[in-house]
Amino acid sequence: MNEKLQKIERRHAEEDARVMFGKQSLTLNEGIIPWILDNIDSFVSQSRCNESIERVYLDAYAFHREDLDAWDKVGQAVGNLQALKVLSIDNGMYY
Repeated sequence: MNEKLQKIERRHAEEDARVMFGKQSLTLNEGIIPWILDNIDSFVSQSRCNESIERVYLDAYAFHREDLDAWDKVGQAVGNLQALKVLSIDNGMYY
């Protein structure tokens, strides 16, 4: 991929992340995992000093196939959220 296309894709990823982190809640589930993994640096970058997200809903089971690096990056992003009041973790396993 040429450099110009890479810059455009990075810019789009940053814009998507700004929208995602501009809300009061963030849902991390199976639907968002591919985007997070493809844009992990933008995801973590936009979480830094974030003061708007108060609630995170994490479907842990949706990440069960991911490696420790993915979990580390998601943990970094959640840890960066300064206004976080509620972290709801669902393991996705229903009995």
